[in-house]
Amino acid sequence: MNHKLTSLTFTTIALITAGACATDSQDEQERLQSLLHDEPLAHVPSGAASSSAAAGASAAKATGAHSNIILPSVNPVGVWNFDDCTPSRTNLLDATSNNNTAFRSVGVTCTSGIEGSQAVQIANTEDLIYVPDQPNFTFENGVTVAGWFKPTTLGGTKTLFRRRDKGTSSFALLLDAGKFEFVVNLGNNTAISVSAPKKAKTGVFQHVAATYDGTTARLYVDGFEVNSFASPGTIPVGPGPLLMGNDGSERRFAGAIDSALFTTHALTAEEVQDLTCSPQSPSMVVTPTNLATPPGVPAQIDIALTNHSSAACAPITFSLQTFDFDSRLGLDPSFAQSAPVPSGTTGHMAITATPSASVGPGNTFFVEFLITEPTTGFFNFGFEDLTVTQPVIEGSACVAGASCTVDLSGCTEDQKAQAWQGQSTLQGTLELASYTSHTNWVCQTPIPQAWPIVPEPGWWCGTVVNQCTCSPADACR
Repeated sequence: MNHKLTSLTFTTIALITAGACATDSQDEQERLQSLLHDEPLAHVPSGAASSSAAAGASAAKATGAHSNIILPSVNPVGVWNFDDCTPSRTNLLDATSNNNTAFRSVGVTCTSGIEGSQAVQIANTEDLIYVPDQPNFTFENGVTVAGWFKPTTLGGTKTLFRRRDKGTSSFALLLDAGKFEFVVNLGNNTAISVSAPKKAKTGVFQHVAATYDGTTARLYVDGFEVNSFASPGTIPVGPGPLLMGNDGSERRFAGAIDSALFTTHALTAEEVQDLTCSPQSPSMVVTPTNLATPPGVPAQIDIALTNHSSAACAPITFSLQTFDFDSRLGLDPSFAQSAPVPSGTTGHMAITATPSASVGPGNTFFVEFLITEPTTGFFNFGFEDLTVTQPVIEGSACVAGASCTVDLSGCTEDQKAQAWQGQSTLQGTLELASYTSHTNWVCQTPIPQAWPIVPEPGWWCGTVVNQCTCSPADACR
């Protein structure tokens, strides 16, 4: 989905070129270099330099709960959902397999995030989230930072994301003068930036993402690109940690942060849009609830799958797998994928179950299948019982609901009076029923006694006119 805003403002600063105002360009460069500059950190959160703490975080990862807000398809270097935030520990687990554990200052608190998840609250002057530098924190292929931010105030300059490089920064995602701004260091005292055209909102979460691919810097708010600036270059390599919510100059972000992401390449617009998705578990309804079919006759199971994810989410595709436990029951398909199911809609998948023609009536089969969907983590087994009914000969009257007539003209008046309320002809429909330990086709009429097709001496009289024509005769039993 491509959305273009009609009103964009650009902060477009690069080296002085012909026709540019030297004073304005120099002033703006000084501003950007000032935003990138960072004083030494007054303190590093407890445990950030401890290998034992990192090992403990890795061990805790196996049981830590994480939200599904950030999708794995973007191949991130680090994802911090903060759902494992607890007052008793300062480490915050990386939801990827890279184990880039973050550490919070003791003053950073746990708070409510988006869609029932958990976030971190930056409240005190020196509070911050700290991710130790790693060898793969390099930017030859660009960079992306993103997260959900809920500011309480907008004034001044506030660091959302920053990667320190000695006394400066490789990049900084900021809230500056009330607007989101992304500043990229291209070396040689040159920086570029892109700013949002509108001020941020206080008291609500907004998703902010920034990318640079070596050619163009882009800024996204709530999944939509709001500004971009083309300027080729490379972010210089230098040592320094990744910071969230504050920096050495104490440009503290006052508010909450949830579901933060960092990676060393530029995400596409579609991938950024996916970051704003809030996946919800789908629902599944299987019909019919009681499955029955004669030998050799296919029966169909319908599986209705409803996508409950938010509108920002891309359509999801379900996978179906059936399990063939009995060679006498054929299941089709063995594996299939659904058509993409958009948010708020319902898709359908079907299973055809066919008992072998040699299977006798009364046998019951167990139909088992599995529905999965990777984005939401949906994993649901389905179970259905299939009962084999009496065989049906094509073209015969042995079909439930077919009309039938009981002719009572051969009955005596006493028999008709006692059994059939004086009727001479009874109209009914063919139905399956059980009596005397047998399953039989019956002519179901408004008078309860008028149900066996085959007369039984002693109490039955009458003839079914359009009697079941199955062959052999036992096929109707």
